[in-house]
Amino acid sequence: MVRLPAGRDFRLIWTAGIVSQLGDWSARLALALLVLERGGTALMVGVVGMLFLAPWLGIGQALTAFSTRFGRRIVLITCDSFRGIAFIVIGTWNPPTIPLLVLVGLAALADPVFEATKSAFVTEIVPKSHYSEAIQITQVANQSSSLAGYALGGVIVGLVGAEATLNLNGFTFLISALLLILVSQPGVQEAPSRVGASISAGLGFLRTDRISAIGFYATVMSVAAAMSVESQAAVYGKFVAAFNDQTIGLLSAITPAATLVAVTLMRTSGDDTTLLRRGLILGGIAAAGSSALLFAGVGGVLAFLAFALVGVVFSFTTMTNVVVGRRLPDENRVAIFSILQTGVFLGLSLGSLAGGLISDATSPEVAAGAALAVAAVGLLAGIAQVRPE
Repeated sequence: MVRLPAGRDFRLIWTAGIVSQLGDWSARLALALLVLERGGTALMVGVVGMLFLAPWLGIGQALTAFSTRFGRRIVLITCDSFRGIAFIVIGTWNPPTIPLLVLVGLAALADPVFEATKSAFVTEIVPKSHYSEAIQITQVANQSSSLAGYALGGVIVGLVGAEATLNLNGFTFLISALLLILVSQPGVQEAPSRVGASISAGLGFLRTDRISAIGFYATVMSVAAAMSVESQAAVYGKFVAAFNDQTIGLLSAITPAATLVAVTLMRTSGDDTTLLRRGLILGGIAAAGSSALLFAGVGGVLAFLAFALVGVVFSFTTMTNVVVGRRLPDENRVAIFSILQTGVFLGLSLGSLAGGLISDATSPEVAAGAALAVAAVGLLAGIAQVRPE
């Protein structure tokens, strides 16, 4: 059973993350529906998803390196304040599509800085003996927020419109910032780090730790495939399953809901090779099942089952986080965290973009089914590469 580790500061950070993500995931669905209402294509919906991920691919790494000279708490507060103001401006102004996408991209610049800083902060305030619990409960919170955010997003957009939903997202970020102000520990300030040094540290770790490398590369591949499907939920729901906006919101929510259930029930006992092999088997089977359903272009209950299995594929990242988190060296921990997160978000970005491109070139069902077929083959093939140490 997943338990919340003791410690007021960790609980405040954990709660702040839930609050901000509730609004953020509602806003992502609102943006996708807004683009479709304005005549956008599946590719445009994919671009919207990629905007939240693109900052991880270079500029986010540079901003994260710069931010290490400040205390962790002030960095987190600044990031949430910036994102809150940006989304309030977007929702109030309701700009045309291109300026809208530019503003969303600017707001997303704070995402990699926030996540890398939060990961480093957690390692400082949570004892190593409770680190696995902290990772697991954080994943549960993330998926719960995604689930509720998507579901609420569909309802709120239907009731008050996409623009008001974007405004609400801005206020959730500001509430999160207020909670972070209550954190008692300022967090360490590091000497300024260079992007090149971070990349070198991350690649060096992967070269010398085979188990972590297998988990990392399998994670990048699986999240790319799963994101290519999840980011197109609005497209699949509208044009294949013929759902209305509220039902599309529920379809989008079923993926994080399934991830939440899988993570909650996940066993993290055992050595690292056992955990990694267990995750590869579960993720591979889920990807294969979802691929078959999506290739068939299912609707109704089966569409929900297919997207639920996508959520199980996403749950593989939790297993990798536990394994890699236990194996990271104390030296260069923040730098390695940052570069590994960048790799994962690169997979998410490419998946979001590829999902739209392939969907426009073929069909939503072919694009989704093919992506998960590739993930199934890759994950199941990785099992043979995991050998006892």
